[in-house]
Amino acid sequence: IAEETDGYVGADLENLAREAAMLALRDSMEVKEVKKKYFDEALKKVRASVGKGDVERYRKVEEQYLRSAKAALVKDASYLG
Repeated sequence: IAEETDGYVGADLENLAREAAMLALRDSMEVKEVKKKYFDEALKKVRASVGKGDVERYRKVEEQYLRSAKAALVKDASYLG
């Protein structure tokens, strides 16, 4: 399951588990465990809330922030008071 849920955050995994459990219960109210087949079926419905494009945008924003923060540190380091 971990290999199939790259990019999923905690809430996404919670939704996946909940959906898998609901699928198992629909098959039988007597179910004692949620098998992988239910997770596989749930994966068809539950998607990651953060897409690869979002991750790339966040990475670029982080890079810009780090560059500006580093520049500010260098500028402040030259101040002798």
